Amino acid sequence: MAKRPHTRLRDFRVALGLSLRQASQQLGVSHVALRTWETVKTPEGPYRDLIEVWSGGKLPASMWPLSPTEKKVAKLTRRLRRKQAAAVEAPAPARSGPGADSPDEDAA
Repeated sequence: MAKRPHTRLRDFRVALGLSLRQASQQLGVSHVALRTWETVKTPEGPYRDLIEVWSGGKLPASMWPLSPTEKKVAKLTRRLRRKQAAAVEAPAPARSGPGADSPDEDAA
């Protein structure tokens, strides 16, 4: 079974011989943030990219699951795309009122 990304991050730091504080300074984040990434929390996208660069590609950003915020945004995005697709497929409402069947007077 493959190791969780959190465990891989911690193992990588330990293999480098870095303390939590040393590694967090290299990453430019607090040691508290790094500790949460090593244990339970998924870092947001830009931080996953940062970890990938810091690790020389050994910890790719794609190994992490989406964070709760990213899952919510992805769900909202899918919902909006479905609504937009439905609006494009819907027939245009019929025009009514004076001049609905006559050409636009300004076009002449």
